[in-house]
Amino acid sequence: MGPSARRVEVLYIWTFALGTVHCVDSAYWHEWEVLRLPGGIDAFLIESLALALPFLYGLSRLAKNAPSGLTYAVVLSMVSLAGVALHAVLLLQGGTEFRTVASIVTLVLMFAFASWLLHEAVRSKKAGGGQEPRGL
Repeated sequence: MGPSARRVEVLYIWTFALGTVHCVDSAYWHEWEVLRLPGGIDAFLIESLALALPFLYGLSRLAKNAPSGLTYAVVLSMVSLAGVALHAVLLLQGGTEFRTVASIVTLVLMFAFASWLLHEAVRSKKAGGGQEPRGL
């Protein structure tokens, strides 16, 4: 694995980890109520699992240098950036949730790592990275 592929993998892990921390923070703030989503905590937990599983699989693809790994990296970064944008709108509209130092630092770091991941993954895709290993 070259330095560029390793960088994408590390950025993917950080972006995923920050998304997980944000998910915990969202549960604390009862995000389903903030966004008026039906289903309460049950639906929130199902949604969290539905997001986590494919991105964990994507990490395994990335670790194996499969072309689909870079696609998962691009999608993870875009989903993370969309989440940050949604919370930025909530904050700009005067919402009182997600205003703790920890919440804001998590969102800022999520934005930074997701942006960096997007840049590196797109650059790697353009350079022909993520060649499928023989025998897979």
